[in-house]
Amino acid sequence: EVWEQFYKEEIGSIEKLYQLRMLVEWHKEAVERFRPLLQEMFGIDVLAFSHTLSEKGLKYCNSHWKATQVVNLLCWLCARQKEELYAYAFEVAKAVLSYLYQHFDAIVQRYKLLDGIDQLLAEVTLLRSMTFGRGRIQMLDEDYGIRNYATREQFVESFGLRYKLYQKCYALSSKERKLLVINNIDPLEFAYAVQLGIIATDELYRHICEREACCGLMRSAYDRFFLKKLKPETMTWFAFCKPDGETILKEVIQRITDFAVEQELKRGDTPTQWSEVTQAIGVVYGVQLFVRILLSLGKETLLRTTFWYGADTSRRSTLSHLLHICYPTPDDTGQKLRDLLQQYPVTDDRLIQAAMYAPQWIPILQDYFGWEGFASACYYFQAHICDVNSAIESAIARYSPIALEDFENGAVDIAWFQSAYKELGEERFMRLYENAKYVSDGAKHSRARIFANAMTGKIALKECETKICDKRNKDLVISYGLIPLTPNNTHDVLERYHFLQRFLKEAKGFGALRRASETRAVSIALDNLARTAGYSDTFRFTLAIETELINDLKRYFTPAIIEGVACSISMDATGNPAIVYERDEKPLKTLPTVLKKNTYILELKKVQTNLKEQYSRTRKMFEEAMTMASTFYVHELETLLQNPVVAPML
Repeated sequence: EVWEQFYKEEIGSIEKLYQLRMLVEWHKEAVERFRPLLQEMFGIDVLAFSHTLSEKGLKYCNSHWKATQVVNLLCWLCARQKEELYAYAFEVAKAVLSYLYQHFDAIVQRYKLLDGIDQLLAEVTLLRSMTFGRGRIQMLDEDYGIRNYATREQFVESFGLRYKLYQKCYALSSKERKLLVINNIDPLEFAYAVQLGIIATDELYRHICEREACCGLMRSAYDRFFLKKLKPETMTWFAFCKPDGETILKEVIQRITDFAVEQELKRGDTPTQWSEVTQAIGVVYGVQLFVRILLSLGKETLLRTTFWYGADTSRRSTLSHLLHICYPTPDDTGQKLRDLLQQYPVTDDRLIQAAMYAPQWIPILQDYFGWEGFASACYYFQAHICDVNSAIESAIARYSPIALEDFENGAVDIAWFQSAYKELGEERFMRLYENAKYVSDGAKHSRARIFANAMTGKIALKECETKICDKRNKDLVISYGLIPLTPNNTHDVLERYHFLQRFLKEAKGFGALRRASETRAVSIALDNLARTAGYSDTFRFTLAIETELINDLKRYFTPAIIEGVACSISMDATGNPAIVYERDEKPLKTLPTVLKKNTYILELKKVQTNLKEQYSRTRKMFEEAMTMASTFYVHELETLLQNPVVAPML
């Protein structure tokens, strides 16, 4: 209320509010050298106001960077009056652009000797000198500038002025032989102008294909209108142009795409003028195009770096990109592919590579091959990497209940692997295994291979332990629990459990990030070990193993006589272990010095340490069980009560 009253009494009009905000926000260092030009345009010395504020030494206005609170207040007042303010700002921007257009040649002559044509075009003709500080008021802005149009008449005025400047800029750019990217008109605005008959369709083609920003314009159009990757635009100009402009723009983009793709399929090793454009294409369709891309590749290997945008225009790169973005239509089937490949043969290995590289073709190739388990095995390799493609999340969900995030963290679906491996058979599975590198770039596929090797017994247990100790490789840690157990496996399970607990203990000596990642790896490894041992619940598996550990240590609870001293482990009322020493049935406060290095005593101390660690682990597990409100059956409680570490807790 205070500031609204201030506006009414001290400012009083939209015009003064806009001018005040503009003068406060105008960053003097950015426009000092254009001061005479700005004075001519506005009829006042626009920097005099900021100089006056600085001279006054006001607390919140003595420099541009310290005027934040004042600027925020003015922004708030502008937002309260935005409807009227927008109309006035549109007229101001229109006047500024008109002045620049009318005096364009004189402005060029005046300033191009100062910093060269590049700086001139960037700062004057593109109005970047008019961004007024942090860019909240811009002559080309959609809020307080020439793009805030709401009627067809305003669009015609806005587009007409910017288009005239656009033409002058490119004419000057061509004359001076300087590259220039002018982004003051969006392709959607060009398309709407075509709809209104302001410009010819050829000009839209020229704007997209012949300007230096071609790839950016193509990529943006695909993200906006074809792939729907971007959030819906909220700008006034976008909503105004979209209904009529979108259809025309999509038709033009599609024609450019079809022509560029055709040129790339026919090209040799030398890049064409369409090679870079091809890299900006977002999606193409059809099984016929799929086959043509594979034929054009010939014996070239697929370029795995095409998973990220790049500027490589080699034949291998553009064709790999096209394969990666090629999708089947609803009418495409395995039979259609079979009919095409009778005329244009492609090897099975190349098709398997295509399935890994472009997983959208997996269902079609499953139908084509007719191999039971083909799709399941393909998706297994797609899922078990550290960077899972979210586009196939629904397909992966048909085979596994595990979330994508858990797969990225290293989770393994053992049942899924065993089912796919059994259905597909070893020979065919290995063909997919050999081509799994095309799932992603780098060595991300190696995780899925390591897991497969572990579950098929191709990784030796001791060799795996050695590598884990030497390299502390987290994928190997996770796979450790996947290696098949030996028959009569109780001892094998106990040894692996011990090994993982030792690894976890060593992780505490590292930094926070590494400690967290290794702890997570051990947690997943224990999940895998539990499933390998036949348990569906890792918590119950852990309690069962801890109980087995106690059974192995029961002999240490019976006193052993060492040189007249009875030595044993005893548990207190809370479950904590302690070593008890007695002579003639009387407790000793300390151990006799002569026994301190005795082998059995050292062994007893080690057991005590292990029991203390078991106590800590078990207590933590029960706390988590309480938090999760886990259910226990009577027979489970009866078994747990036999564990001297667990019994006091229960």
